[in-house]
Amino acid sequence: MSDEVSISCTYCQNPIVTFVSDVDRLVKCKQCGRFNKLAAQPQKRIEMECPECHTEWNISIKMRGTMYKCWNCNSQTKILEPAQLNVDGTHFPNQVEQGGQNYEVEIILVNMGTPTQIEEIRLTFLQNDQDVT
Repeated sequence: MSDEVSISCTYCQNPIVTFVSDVDRLVKCKQCGRFNKLAAQPQKRIEMECPECHTEWNISIKMRGTMYKCWNCNSQTKILEPAQLNVDGTHFPNQVEQGGQNYEVEIILVNMGTPTQIEEIRLTFLQNDQDVT
């Protein structure tokens, strides 16, 4: 059994080989020189690109609402806050039966004037925990 762990650099995707003992520590990428945290659990990330040079970024979700400096062109960009969705309207059938399928449900969500479409809704019947998609 090997004590080595292989991860990809979150900045340049270069493989980084390190040791299990480095979990929850920072490890330096030999290619780009940036530090990566070897997390015990996968971190939630935001994938986006620099608006100036179009370099692809893979940024920690904790960066939301802060300024991010592109490692390629040094331009600074504000990472957007999480979406603040407001329910602008709803339409549900009067009754939904257990085991029913293809009920039409309409929920209109607005995020700063941008309409959003929901692809799936899952209902759970609280008395018996059976799902309806």
